[in-house]
Order: sequence, then structure tokens, then C-alpha cells
Amino acid sequence: MHFVNVLREWLRALRTMSASISGAAGVYFVAGELSRKGYIALTTTRNVKGPDLIVFNTDLTKTIYLQVKTNRYKYDFWIVGKPDVKDNLFYVFVNLLGDQKRPEYYVVPSKDVYQQYQDWQNSRKYEDLSEADKAQIASLIKSGKPAGKIIKELKVAVSAVRKIAEEKGLKIKYDRGKGESFPFSFTIRKDEESRYRDRWDLLGLG
Repeated sequence: MHFVNVLREWLRALRTMSASISGAAGVYFVAGELSRKGYIALTTTRNVKGPDLIVFNTDLTKTIYLQVKTNRYKYDFWIVGKPDVKDNLFYVFVNLLGDQKRPEYYVVPSKDVYQQYQDWQNSRKYEDLSEADKAQIASLIKSGKPAGKIIKELKVAVSAVRKIAEEKGLKIKYDRGKGESFPFSFTIRKDEESRYRDRWDLLGLG
């Protein structure tokens, strides 16, 4: 039993290390992309809350700040938590896509991320749902659809999804643990990709 517990801790540590490495890789890939475009990109201390990159144009007349969120593989959502919002703050969402491909970059103004967060916060509560709504949500949970997508597409609260899953004895994909709320994840639908993909011009650096 002791060996099993040690193995579990080792696997947990390995997953955490893998996520940290992917996160650092995303930051450096973004810094490299910006440098290639002629901008000055400085990384910040990784264990301090705040932006991951401080970016200047070549004549140092404009400064912006970037938060970088990275997936190791291709997904259409990234865990953010509660986002910050400022005119000179942007999020860059990265899919690394393995060793042989150029990563995907999605450049998103912080106001867009915050708007989606507000929609997430103001979604319908459990008591606002009809029986048909609850049945639809239960069906989506059974199908393996991630909670973040259910919440965004049906505009329902996190607590409602959790309660329906509990009532039906269902396991929610990407559930982070009993008693822990789902963190806010920013989602980019297929029809929104061109709005953000490789849109470095949105940074306004010239």
C-alpha cells in the first residue's frame, strides 16, 4: 500500500512538472515569435503573479504586457482562472502541437477574455433550468463533453453542471476534484479562430 501511495505521488509530481515545462515552453515560443517580428520581449520571473512577458516596440515608445497560456497538445480551450483586464494587457493562447510543427498562437485582448469570464459568471443557475435543460446537460456529461464547453454553449453555471452530475451519478470530464469549482477556461470556437490566430497586429506595436 505504501508503494502505491508513493507511485501516485510520483505520477502527480511528473504531471505537474510536465505542465510547468509546457508552460515555460509556451512563454519562450511567444518571446521568440515576437523577437522574430522585431519587437523586444522580456520574460518575467515565473513564480511571481503578473504578466509572463513585457514587450516593447523598437523605439521603446509603447509597452504591452502578455499572459501566456499553453496546451501541450491541440485544444480549443485554455485554463485561465479569474482574468485581469487592462487596455495594454493581452493573452496569447498557445497549442504546442509536438516537436515537428510550429505552435498555434491566438492573440486575444484581455477585454475579450474578461467578457467571456463575465458570461461564465452570469450563467443560468440550477433553479432556472427546465427538466429538458437538465436532461440535455446530463446527456452531454455522459457523452464526455468537457464542463467548460457545456457551460459556454448552454450558458449554465458551474454549480448547475456539478449538481446535475451528482444527481445522476455521473463523472464530469476534467473534473478537478470533489468540492473544487471548475476554473474559468477561455474557449475559441472554430468559427472564431481567424479572429485571433496569429493576430499579432492586435498588439498595436506597429
